[in-house]
Amino acid sequence: MPLDLLAAKLSKCRSRRFVIHSDLTIFGRAIPKYKGVAIKSFRQKLDAEVLAIPTFNLNTNSSSIIDFSMLDASMGSLPAEAISALKDTDGFRLPNPIHSYTFFPSVDGLEKIDCGKSFGTNSVFDYFYEKDFYWVEFGTSHGDGLTIFHHLECIAAVPYREKIFFDRIVIYNKRKYTVTYEYYAKKNNAYVKNFSRALNYLTDNKIVTKISHGNRNIFVGNVKEISISILTQLNIDPYFLVEKI
Repeated sequence: MPLDLLAAKLSKCRSRRFVIHSDLTIFGRAIPKYKGVAIKSFRQKLDAEVLAIPTFNLNTNSSSIIDFSMLDASMGSLPAEAISALKDTDGFRLPNPIHSYTFFPSVDGLEKIDCGKSFGTNSVFDYFYEKDFYWVEFGTSHGDGLTIFHHLECIAAVPYREKIFFDRIVIYNKRKYTVTYEYYAKKNNAYVKNFSRALNYLTDNKIVTKISHGNRNIFVGNVKEISISILTQLNIDPYFLVEKI
C-alpha cells in the first residue's frame, strides 16, 4: 500500500511534522476505506506530531466571499477530509484567503503566521521552514503540488514575478470582514512554470526521495533542505523554475 511505503520513509525523518499534498487516487480501489477516516489514518500510520493539509481557496476573485467553513471542491479528497475532520478532531484552519492550510492538531505558534500574504517572511511556508517540516507529494503530478517553490521564488525575488495587493471578503468564525492581501504574481505570460527540472535536480542530489507505486510517485524532502538547495539554484539562474513560452 502507498501509505505503508510513505510511513517507512518518514520513519527515518528527524521531525514528525509533515505537509501533505495529495491525490488519493494513488490508493486505487482502496480509496473507499479511507472515507471519513483519512486524517486519522494518516496521522496514526505516519506517527505524525503535526499534519498540515492544503485547504486552499484558489478559484476566487474580488466578488467572491470566502467562507472558511467550506472548501473549494477542486481541492480534492484529502483536503475535503480535513475540513470534515475539524468537526470532531482538534485542528486549526488558517484564515488565509488563498493558501489556507489545516493543521492537526492545533499547535502553538499558528496564530503568529501572517495570513494576509501567500509567500515570504512570516508566511505559512516560512513557518514550515522554521518548524522543520517535511514536504510530501503523495501521488500528485508536478503541476499540482510543490507550492513551496512559489514561496522560494518570492524569497529569491525572481524577475518574472512581482508583489501585488488585492481585497478579499472572508467569513471566519461567523464574522465577515475584508482582507487586503499580498500575493506574488506573474508579471505577464512570457513564462510558464516548469518544476520538472527542479524536482529532478532535488532527486538526483538526494535532497528529495522518490518512491514509485505502480505508475504513480511519492516525493519526500525536508523543507529546509529543499529551500536552501532551490534558492542556491535560483541565485545561479533566476529562471530555474520556469520556461519561456
